[in-house]
Amino acid sequence: MAAMVQAALPCTARESADAALSASAPAEARSPAERHAEILVRNGAVLTLAGAPLTLVGHWEWLADGCVFCFPAFGDSERDARTIEFDETRDLGDAGICFLNARAIVGELTSVASARVDDPDDYRVAWQLWQQVKPLRMRFISRCLAAHAAAAFGTPHSR
Repeated sequence: MAAMVQAALPCTARESADAALSASAPAEARSPAERHAEILVRNGAVLTLAGAPLTLVGHWEWLADGCVFCFPAFGDSERDARTIEFDETRDLGDAGICFLNARAIVGELTSVASARVDDPDDYRVAWQLWQQVKPLRMRFISRCLAAHAAAAFGTPHSR
């Protein structure tokens, strides 16, 4: 991922209307990339960003076309959350999804099985443990999501 650029910048304000529409969009109205990401995250996914260690995804939410919020499993700070901005996705099949901005890779969301990790079994176990912890952390994750959405769109976001 040599050309990868970390994308923790807020999404553009013009996408706020899209965010409001996508927040109420039924599953059928979501893009193939959004549906694919939901499946990956539901089954345990790893996010790769430039300059950052591999992240076991704890919470993933599509804020608007071209903008997603990610909170790492076992994250304990708002600084751990990321907003990823992109203008294109590439489907990697069962392996995952690649996110690009201006043709540069800004992130890759992959299944644990497809991730380039030393011990996929460790990630699978961590994912199982996270399923027990996540309900206890959702209030905090929701606050982080609201802060990132406010920074990205200038308004609160709910989905």
